Amino acid sequence: MTAEHGTRSRYVREKCHCPACRKANREYARDRARRHAEQLAAVAAGTDLDALVAHLETRAVRVKDPGRRDEIVQLLKVIESVRRGRGGVTLERGPGRTTSTSAERLEDLVHLLEQGVPREEAMRRCGWSREDSALRAAHRNGHARAAFLLQAVAS
Repeated sequence: MTAEHGTRSRYVREKCHCPACRKANREYARDRARRHAEQLAAVAAGTDLDALVAHLETRAVRVKDPGRRDEIVQLLKVIESVRRGRGGVTLERGPGRTTSTSAERLEDLVHLLEQGVPREEAMRRCGWSREDSALRAAHRNGHARAAFLLQAVAS
């Protein structure tokens, strides 16, 4: 069974180097390089978790050192935990709030609570869906004012 001219199959399997087969092989190589570059860009940016998982799984198969393989498996577990969420509690963050730190969010929370915004609404705006999460963050960051306001409003 012979493949038609102008296909990559004929170029690879039957070593045909006619202009049509060479052109098909070049197009395939360009497309493959473009897709690979896009995948690496998505992995580097961390925007596409599926691409990152595929990249890590491929590396896990190729890596010979068990210690490095364990690191990759650990990264895959972290990605899976991010996908699942934290114990069913999901943070509600707007597009501008994804990079803010807990300290910045606590400052925003204090400002909102001092302005008289209801506690639940203030926590939601700052990215917390539960009061104890915000309170733990306040204690962890040593933000006494936020902890005081959360406890004062709660009681």
